[in-house]
Amino acid sequence: MSRPISEHRIPVILDIDIGTDIDDTWALALMLKSPELDVRLVVTETADTRYRARVAAKMLEAGGRTDVPVGIGIPIPEDRHPTPQAPWVEGYDLARYPGPVYEDGVGALIDTIMDSTEPVTLVCIGPLPNIGRALERGETSTLVRASPGAPALWACTAASAVGTGAVPRSRASGTWSTTTGTAKRSLPLPGT
Repeated sequence: MSRPISEHRIPVILDIDIGTDIDDTWALALMLKSPELDVRLVVTETADTRYRARVAAKMLEAGGRTDVPVGIGIPIPEDRHPTPQAPWVEGYDLARYPGPVYEDGVGALIDTIMDSTEPVTLVCIGPLPNIGRALERGETSTLVRASPGAPALWACTAASAVGTGAVPRSRASGTWSTTTGTAKRSLPLPGT
């Protein structure tokens, strides 16, 4: 017996370092095929974020989802930067992606949350430099409020949430709960 699918789709932003390990590619594919989710933005992070944006854009295009914008995020240097999907995106021109491409991925993330009339879930798979930069810009209220009175929700890999320093501890208040290798964080509204 199949479970009935809710008519309400959950708005999500996927913040990923796609193009190195396969986990991000599978996460994006799963989200795009999940009728429960409304993918509003894919933002790339770490190392060569343009390469990562090309991987995401080509995958979105191949999946017929060029309605999903791609944001180019913070290029934090890595010691090792394998690019196993480079042959797949060789010659792919990001400027030809039919959907929107934002040079300022952090700004696109902030705008997507602020323009939403309902809570947005941030699904983060990586070291969180984009989230850290949004907090540095003083956008704390953006990351804890997706609509009046409603908290934004975070879902990120445990490795991303713990010990990377990408999110300043002084700005990272809230409640964490961990289940099966995934850290989830609900942030209260300022003043609550």
